[in-house]
Parts: sequence; C-alpha cells; structure tokens
Amino acid sequence: MPNVMITESDFEKLSEPTRKELWELLEKQFFPNSKKDVTSLMVDISEGTKVHVNLFEKFRSKLKLAKNSAHLDYLSYRDSVLSLQKELPSIVKTGIPIKFDVLSLEVAIAVILGLSNDSKKVVEAISQSGTLTRDQLAKILGGSKKINGTIGSINRRLAKRFSKKLYGSNVYKVKLIEYKNELYELTCDHRSIQIAILVEKSGFEIEDGNIILKSPDKKYPSEVKIEAFAIEMAVQGNAYIDDVDWEYELDSQTISFSVSAARTITSAIITLETEAGTECVTEQPHFMDARITGNPFDWPAPPEVHIDKNPVSDFWFVEAYNLKKERDKIPDKGSTELNNQHGKSRKQFKWIDDPADGE
Repeated sequence: MPNVMITESDFEKLSEPTRKELWELLEKQFFPNSKKDVTSLMVDISEGTKVHVNLFEKFRSKLKLAKNSAHLDYLSYRDSVLSLQKELPSIVKTGIPIKFDVLSLEVAIAVILGLSNDSKKVVEAISQSGTLTRDQLAKILGGSKKINGTIGSINRRLAKRFSKKLYGSNVYKVKLIEYKNELYELTCDHRSIQIAILVEKSGFEIEDGNIILKSPDKKYPSEVKIEAFAIEMAVQGNAYIDDVDWEYELDSQTISFSVSAARTITSAIITLETEAGTECVTEQPHFMDARITGNPFDWPAPPEVHIDKNPVSDFWFVEAYNLKKERDKIPDKGSTELNNQHGKSRKQFKWIDDPADGE
C-alpha cells in the first residue's frame, strides 16, 4: 500500500469520527497504548541503563588494573588495552555520526605527526587565526590549485584516527577543517592543535617515549605528561568519542564544563578555550595533579618539549607514586582537591557514567 500524506488543513476537513479514528490509529502506531505499557517501558529503560553502567564500571576496573600493573608487565598492559578496545561497542554508541568539541592532546598529536609540510602550514595558520579565506590559503600554498587537495589530505588524516569498527562509514565524513560562509575553519577547539604542532616541531616520534611539557619558568616548575601509547593507539585508528564533564572552584564559585572529546582508551588530556580561560584536565581524577601541574597557556612562554626519562612502562606507576606524596602533604583535602601553582583549586574531575553518545 503506498504511503499517503495528509496536511493539517485536510485533517481539519475530515468528520469528527474519522479524525478520532485516525488519531487513535496514530497513537497505537507510535505510543504505548496503556499505563501498563508506559510503566513497562520505563522499567525496561531503567534496567537497560543499569546494565550499561555496570558494563562501563567493569570496563573502568579492568583498565585501572592494567594501568596499576603496567610497570611490572608492560606487554600485558598493552594487550589488555587492545582487548578492552574490543569491548567499546558495549559502552559507546556505534554507527553514529562522529561529533566532537575537542581533540585530546594524544589524538591531536596523532593527526599532526606525518602531515605534509603544506598541510602543517595550513593547520598552524588556521589554529592561530581561527579562520582563513581562500585567498589566504592560496598565499600559504603558493596557489589555489593546492587548496582542495591539501584540505582533503588533512581531513583524511583525522578520519583515519577513528575506529571503523565503531563508526563504520561515518569515519569518512570526519573533518578537521571545513568550509563555511566562504571561510575555512577548524571543527574543534584550537588549543590541542597548537600543542600538537609544538610537539611535532620538536622532532618527537612515538618510539621516543612519553612526553613532558615543561614550563620555561624555573621559579614555578609546572608540567604536563602525555602517554606515548595513547598517541600510538590513535595512529592505529582506535580513537572514539567520549562525553566529558568536569568542575572546579575559583573564587568561591563552582565552574563546570561538558564537551564531546576524541580520545583513546589509555589516557586523554583535554585542553580547550572557554569563557573562564583555557582549561586543561585529564580523565583520571586520581592522576590529575600528577600529570598536570599548571596550565601551558598560563605559562610566560611556550612549553618546552622533553622526553620522559622514566621508562615507558613506568608511566602509571610514577603518576600514582607522585600523587600519593602530594596527598600525604594535605591529608585533610584528600584526593578530590589539590592546589595548582597558580592558586586555583580544582575539585574532582569526572567522566560521566554514560560515555560517548557522540551527539
């Protein structure tokens, strides 16, 4: 039977009995037809949510266990993370359009590494200015003929960072730079891209080891530590979208944020520009202050890129040890609130229980 469309005006012309009959038909088709059905539906949704939360908590427990033992058996840690990658379909929404507000530093670095010189020039220019006209791009590339190919190459580089097993053909629709209102602009916050460019310019390669971004201000030493394996996971096409929220107190005011972030399982540092300034946080409440002390964008000069002198396998062990020393200094505040070098205090940061809806 062919589909029939009826306009609102046509519906009003129908007799009262016909309109009532048609409306009841629509209700049966699209809505539960009794209070019992509604109750059953709510119970099903509630039970489904509980199952999802339980799966997510088990996932986090396995990851925590793997990280805690990484310094003892690093190969086992890597194998565990790759195994957990296979469990992601049970805790993230799959086959949906990939939407994000920010790239984690690890994913951003995985995108910038390996780009052509022309592509690097374009990404750096657009991350600094916010937008570029076609004429400006032509000037950077030495002519307009290179524009489409260069932008396409940059976007494909990001698309290949995402998991096809999670998102299917939607990975081919991902863009880092898009053309809107006669301007080229980034589809995500520019802060992570700027740090990624800094890391790439240092000559960093993944096999070098973990990265430490150090403040040039020796009086107030600050640093951000980035896990090389997390970058490697992104390069291999294992990135996914996670919904992130966090909060902190500043001048007796609680400030909170929520973003969709592209990240990998192993670790993720999120940095973005907000109304309250640049924010820089990690996904692990108990590792926050061990991996981030101070904010690179608050430093008096760009951060220095160093390779961590500790073995790659000691990444999580060293972080836990350093945090324990910090916590011992301030037993009254515990792990949920530690002061950074700039006098701001961060409350517990968390990843929400329902991750990665990508919408």
